[in-house]
Amino acid sequence: VQAREKFSAAAEEDPGFALAWYGQSNAALSFAEFQHSLDAASARSEGISEGERLLIDINRSFLSNDAAAGLALAQELVEKYPDSPRAWIVLAGMQANQNDNTGARASNLKALELEENAPGALAGLAANNLFGEPKDFEAAEKWARKFIATYPDEAKGYEVLGDIKRAQNDLEASLEAYEAASKLDPTLELAAHKRGHVNSFLGNIEDARAAYDEAIAIAPPESKASYAVYKGFTNIHGGDIEAAIDELVALADQIEAMGTPDDQVKGLQVFALSSAAFAAMHAGLYDRAEPIVARRNALQMAIAVDVGTDDARRIQEANCQFFDGLLAAYEVDTEGAAAHANAIADLVEGDDNPRKNEPVHFVFGMSALKSGDYAAAVEHLRQADYANNMFVRYQLALAE
Repeated sequence: VQAREKFSAAAEEDPGFALAWYGQSNAALSFAEFQHSLDAASARSEGISEGERLLIDINRSFLSNDAAAGLALAQELVEKYPDSPRAWIVLAGMQANQNDNTGARASNLKALELEENAPGALAGLAANNLFGEPKDFEAAEKWARKFIATYPDEAKGYEVLGDIKRAQNDLEASLEAYEAASKLDPTLELAAHKRGHVNSFLGNIEDARAAYDEAIAIAPPESKASYAVYKGFTNIHGGDIEAAIDELVALADQIEAMGTPDDQVKGLQVFALSSAAFAAMHAGLYDRAEPIVARRNALQMAIAVDVGTDDARRIQEANCQFFDGLLAAYEVDTEGAAAHANAIADLVEGDDNPRKNEPVHFVFGMSALKSGDYAAAVEHLRQADYANNMFVRYQLALAE
């Protein structure tokens, strides 16, 4: 959020500065802002360097779900600028996007060869070892502690360390790290936000809600509603899923009044309603899930209208088909689930992205799981995003 403010100020100071708009796309808080920032960068690209043009085009690859093109552009970037640590960090990000975590780690290490203690590479190695397969928590902690030792005044290092401890279920150590981050930088709302997470897991529900309130209070208008969604989750940790659904649905009606910028209201409403829908489906409350899914899908398609491109419409429609398919799977409507899964496949058929059919397999896998065909469930869920998505991995465990 702080970076986004700086990029906006740069664009205001020099409206023709293409990289200011590119930077704003990296910090965008809505699909529409991402699209519009890249359009503005492209429109101002006359006379910019080849490297700058490649950076913009790499981000544009996300607009059409063309992961292969994005990776190829990132590889071209390092070929043209082999001595730039920034180029290697960008390549690492694109490799991780395709689950090539071995390649991503090698690229970040190359960046460190070129610039000792490059913060983006240190943070990238910590995050990739934490979240990417094969996970290596020991390596993640090593890189996080190196970041802290090198940049002791940066609260972000302690926040990342808290994430690593949390991943290992060392919740007390995680809470301690997040508290250190908040003490070092009281304006870092994510540290307060994550204290809410850990207190939820520890069963300290009132402390969790207080931490989320702290995060909401210090967050800019763009982030307040997002943190409020997680505050709603405390009801789930406290054992009352109905209350969580009530709070999340009510939040969707309050987002605009929270001062949220107009172009981000619908996206945050979708986040709140998607969360409520998952909770309702998982709890078997299908009478509650159905109207929530219908409302979030209508908002999702309204976002596509706001963006105004065929790719946006297609990508958002695929996302809606996913939620409809998941609901059908939970309700053991195998024909309906299959129809929605096949609709997703048709919508993404032309995308050059090896991960494009992961949602298709998730819907088929959940449908098979709920209908008792466990072998088929395993087959499909292993082709879904079980490597990154813990909810998918949980369903795979049930199927196994």
